[in-house]
Amino acid sequence: MEFRNKKAYGLVAEEYFQRRPLLIENNEKVINNLLKHLEIKENLSVLDVGVGSGLDLEIFNNNGFKTYGTDISEKMIELARINSPNSQYYLGNFLDLEFGRKFSVIYAQAFIHLFPKGEIPKIFEKMYSILENNGLIHFSTTIHSKPSEGLEEKKDYKEKVKRFRKRWALNELNEFLETLESVNLIHQYLVKDPMGKNWVNTIVGC
Repeated sequence: MEFRNKKAYGLVAEEYFQRRPLLIENNEKVINNLLKHLEIKENLSVLDVGVGSGLDLEIFNNNGFKTYGTDISEKMIELARINSPNSQYYLGNFLDLEFGRKFSVIYAQAFIHLFPKGEIPKIFEKMYSILENNGLIHFSTTIHSKPSEGLEEKKDYKEKVKRFRKRWALNELNEFLETLESVNLIHQYLVKDPMGKNWVNTIVGC
């Protein structure tokens, strides 16, 4: 699964990068909404898990954050450096990486649906282990009427690639979050992105 996802996102990295202008306004609104709930006001830092085009790191940097990003795809990081050259990057599987520090915000846009449902508790355990006191975790995923998981073609890109995809239903996601003792739900809201996809953005704390 890891190899397939790494290969898939390497192939679509250029298209991710080209979509930056379409997403600026949407992503700025999402990040500004997150910042309203953040109690930490000084020495701000963010870890963007799955950097995409680097747009979100650029927005955080413009808001005074020290910025860090991870991705499994070397090509994604290469392109993200163009939009956010001052960020520090970590290449590899998030679960395997060592950061040596904690962060004010863990930002995981379009990330948790790349893992089987059974692995998500490990994702949150890792996130909380590197989160500062009073810090926040933001994660998002598309929402579907019926849950499923497995290999799936990424149909909204010219490069037709298959990668692992977990499709979450909203009630399933929230029932699952209730089983995770460490997760404190702070805010959740639905948005439609410029491509017409329905997303749920969730902010949790300690």
